[in-house]
Amino acid sequence: MKRTISTAMLAAALLAGVALAAPAQAKEQMKGGGMSHTQSAVDLRTAMRQLWEEHIVYTRNFIISADRR
Repeated sequence: MKRTISTAMLAAALLAGVALAAPAQAKEQMKGGGMSHTQSAVDLRTAMRQLWEEHIVYTRNFIISADRR
C-alpha cells in the first residue's frame, strides 16, 4: 500500500512540475514567433493549469489522509 502511495505522490510531483513549467514555455513560443494566441487564450490555459495543480494537491492530500484511517 505504501508503494502505491509513494508512486502516486511521485506522479503528482512530476505533473505539478510540468504544470508549472508550461506557462513559461507558452510565453517563449509567443515571443519566438510561434503560434500567436490572444491574451484571453493564454489566461484560460494558465487558469486551467492552476486548476489541475490544485486537483493534484487535493488528491495527494486525500490519499495521505485516507491511508491513516
